[in-house]
Amino acid sequence: MFAPNFAESLAAQWNRGPRLFRNALLTPLFDGADFMTVMQGAAKEYIADPNARVPPARVFLKSEIAPPAQRPHFLPRGAAETCEQYVARLVRTFPNDPVGIVVDNCEKFVPAMRDALVPVLHHLFATASYPARRNHLCIYAGNYRSTPFGIHRDECHVVMLCGVGRKSMAFWPREYFDSRKELFVGGKLRARVQEHLADATVLEIGPLDALYWSSEDWHVAVSETDEFQAALSVGIYHHGTSAELISALDFVASSTRPPGHLDVQGLPVPSNGTLTTETLRRSQLTGFYDRWEQLRAGVLAAGEDDYRALDFALRLMSSAGYGRLRTAPPEVPADVAGRMLHCAIPESLVVSRVRGGVMVGANGSAFFYDRAVAAVESVVLMLRDRTPRLFSDVVAGVEASAADTVTTLLRDLVGSAAVSATPA
Repeated sequence: MFAPNFAESLAAQWNRGPRLFRNALLTPLFDGADFMTVMQGAAKEYIADPNARVPPARVFLKSEIAPPAQRPHFLPRGAAETCEQYVARLVRTFPNDPVGIVVDNCEKFVPAMRDALVPVLHHLFATASYPARRNHLCIYAGNYRSTPFGIHRDECHVVMLCGVGRKSMAFWPREYFDSRKELFVGGKLRARVQEHLADATVLEIGPLDALYWSSEDWHVAVSETDEFQAALSVGIYHHGTSAELISALDFVASSTRPPGHLDVQGLPVPSNGTLTTETLRRSQLTGFYDRWEQLRAGVLAAGEDDYRALDFALRLMSSAGYGRLRTAPPEVPADVAGRMLHCAIPESLVVSRVRGGVMVGANGSAFFYDRAVAAVESVVLMLRDRTPRLFSDVVAGVEASAADTVTTLLRDLVGSAAVSATPA
């Protein structure tokens, strides 16, 4: 899908400012039909929970979040509505108001977009090192003349690809606005795009192009027409805080998640002006203390810190920074024993010994095996050479005592999509 030299060119440009890569793709990464698939998926989530804390999409009118009464107009009218029909209907509904659409985590609706990017990102991270938090795919679409939320900088590096129409972005180096303190209000830049556009670098991409910029670059989408466009933004958070890393560890999240609501209904009133731990434990904080003990037990268990940190790292590394798949993994075929196994992307398999066993990172999943450690390690390293092998031959090639564990391993790898299983 990508031109052979794109991965190398992207790695060479990393952290060096905006760059347009003309004809970076051999075929478009997504198109209008994929955009509608994303919109239909987001619509189903919105209908199921219109008041979700994190909405599946954000829609804008006149550069402002659309009011609730107008949001139903943005929902697709069934699976048969094409992108052209959808856009025409929005324009008829809002003839004088530019519209904007932002869909976060769109790869869960069209997994092929994520899958196509994985080899390129693996190559990038082999040079730039793997990110400290998961990548983020987001679609930005609309017929606006400039980004609804104005000129801004991101926390991440961005690779953008256009699927519908053409996308233009304007860029300024960080020092351009950082030296204009009078344009900041409450820490946010409040600059009019047209007043600074003459000083910007404007780059335009079509369906076969790619655009890169770093977290240092001020930018905004711009357009001289009212034509509708949709672009995919790949956010790569190459630096992170320790708090972000800790929050990503599953045992912390599960131990601190309350069984019901989040509020603690008041605190006990001290009769003599003092409070003791025993008093608090018998109060509304009982549940808090229970969860605190669960957290402490998880953190202090022997080897738990190494185990959890490795689990997190292997999920990111084996998935080119995406972490666990947001979509359901493929079903393992019933006749998998007679199929050919093939690992197309060796970087999708990573193995490490930990806590009396071995852990395998596989396309965003992490699996732990406490038996047949040497055999598991050997099989993973063997599969990384891209040579197709018959499932039954791989199992027959290990000691009889390791056969069951290796069979489980292979089924896990197929189920995670790190290894394909095709008819022999």
